Amino acid sequence: MALFALLTTAAGAVEPDQVLITYDLKMGSKEISGVSRELEWSFMSLDQERGRMRLRVPVESFESGHGAFDQALRKAFDSEHHPLVEIEGVASEGRLEGTLELAGTARPVSVKLHLERVGGNVVAVASFEVDLRDYGVSLEGVDPHMSIDAVVRLSPSPRAVVAGGYVRG
Repeated sequence: MALFALLTTAAGAVEPDQVLITYDLKMGSKEISGVSRELEWSFMSLDQERGRMRLRVPVESFESGHGAFDQALRKAFDSEHHPLVEIEGVASEGRLEGTLELAGTARPVSVKLHLERVGGNVVAVASFEVDLRDYGVSLEGVDPHMSIDAVVRLSPSPRAVVAGGYVRG
């Protein structure tokens, strides 16, 4: 919860179309964290209180600062055949209920979500946990419980109000 509050505060420092998606894993007594700054997204309003969201993050974009671990994670996620982590679902008051597809396996997911309009942008803060075993993923010596947090500030395209993205060129 403290991280969620910190990310909410940090949202004010995020530039338009800036993305910060992090994961945390444990390997024995050590914590391993990785980050991605790439996101493709779409949002379609269903009514005044709900919207359909789709978020896609390239597996190759996650970096921990430890090349060997990054390669092992990409191999475990089978990024050659499944290059994206994708969440799709319905966002409503404080939650996104939907499906997470990881390493070719799709499973239900419930995400804590805070959306707020800031000027002409949308700031989104999200947090959830997954058990990698549910997706057929294992890394030797790594606890399978992964926490994922994101803070993004998105500028809708003037031509397409419901979609946008940022992917490294």
